[in-house]
Amino acid sequence: MKHKQFDVGTDKLNIYPLVCWHIGAKQSSAKFIDFVVRKIKNDPLARWIYMGDAGECVTKSSKGNIYEQLISPGDQLREAAELLEPIKDKGLFGIRGNHGNRIDKDAGVGWDELFCSRIGIPYLGVSGLVSLGMKKRAFSLYAHHGSASAISAGGKMSAGHKPEMLVDADLILTAHTHACGEAWPQHHRAYLDRHAKQVRWKSSKLYVCGSAYDSRSGYAEEKMYPSLTPEHLQIKVRELGSEFAIDASKIYLSLKTGEVLCI
Repeated sequence: MKHKQFDVGTDKLNIYPLVCWHIGAKQSSAKFIDFVVRKIKNDPLARWIYMGDAGECVTKSSKGNIYEQLISPGDQLREAAELLEPIKDKGLFGIRGNHGNRIDKDAGVGWDELFCSRIGIPYLGVSGLVSLGMKKRAFSLYAHHGSASAISAGGKMSAGHKPEMLVDADLILTAHTHACGEAWPQHHRAYLDRHAKQVRWKSSKLYVCGSAYDSRSGYAEEKMYPSLTPEHLQIKVRELGSEFAIDASKIYLSLKTGEVLCI
């Protein structure tokens, strides 16, 4: 696990986890990705992090049909980097996804590491525990692509709690299952403040960060998995005295109109 410090310097911050775009797959929504990029570009409080699977990266030995892949993994990397070019100055860091790791396993080439290098953000490997220096104090964030292969809605959200066994951070982010939302219930933990000689309480906010993948067709349809459509999060962090207020709104593709909307 790698650690990194960033100085933001403001008391307000909007964090956009970018994950599971799966560029190269027929089910990847270019409209959705374009909307998210433009929203970040026009948001003065925006910072984004890359959490893996920008490309579909199907290989002959992996899941998926390599012959249905629209462009090669190399072109997937180049296209994803071009999409992020207008907002690369707002990127914080990147981590590895399971799809990019297919290329590493087959060819010994780190797809996600190359991608992060191409767009000029630090690559932290499997996961990152980072400190974001805001106006008065530091805010902690942990990001991991996720590893659970849950199918049910409850299983997907429960998977968001897995990092709590490993880390303590103000904000914990995972993905991989393509679900999107807060991992509920929020767990509150007691600890002994030896200086104040009293019991205090703390908690983490946990989110599962969605995808740009429309699973109404393709592999999910074939396996009869529940359909999920493109959704991402805008996570709002606000400094309130000695605490942080954390909340999230959703960016999603409307099934009724086909437009990308924000809650």
